[in-house]
Amino acid sequence: DIGHDPFDLDSLTAVDSEEKMIEWIHESGKRFRRLVAGLCAVLDWAEKEESIDPKRIGIVGFSTSAPVATVLAGVDQRIAGSINFADVVLFHEVLAEATEPRVKRARELIQKWPGSWKKTLTIAKAVYKPISPMRFAGKLNPSKTLYFDAEFDEYITRGTREKFWRASGKPERVTCYSGHKDCFLTLTPLGFFSADRKIIEFFRKKL
Repeated sequence: DIGHDPFDLDSLTAVDSEEKMIEWIHESGKRFRRLVAGLCAVLDWAEKEESIDPKRIGIVGFSTSAPVATVLAGVDQRIAGSINFADVVLFHEVLAEATEPRVKRARELIQKWPGSWKKTLTIAKAVYKPISPMRFAGKLNPSKTLYFDAEFDEYITRGTREKFWRASGKPERVTCYSGHKDCFLTLTPLGFFSADRKIIEFFRKKL
């Protein structure tokens, strides 16, 4: 079980065979799709609630949940605005290029299995490309999208971040001059809640 996170890296480091790695990839893809479907069901419920204005529904996605938010905003017009915070855009690229220690350990392990690296990447691309935020970026409304990224992100390369931002129509962008995890300090007292204020202000203006 990879838990609630479709890209649970802690469970990834526990994988100890090619068979389990392939199983992990397929299960994470299925969980991603279930999360999107579940959020669509939440929108169905929200539309019926008198206390909720169905024209002012926004979504915020952080890190590995950001791809879910991006895909949902791309496929469901009921999302009036979206916040994309450090989106792990292409997970097969994360697996191949990320410098984060857990991913590096998993990559080094796969590379030790004869013939497994190429096979694993091929399967990962087949599973993740259809649900990649990059495919849905062009469906976002850039005037209703706020994009946060980290300049020294250990998961997402600068080129991928730039490509995603352009594919999204160059929405308003906030770059944290930190790594992926430290970027989230802007949501805490250590970062003076600077990201919280930007998110609240953005939704107040756009929704």
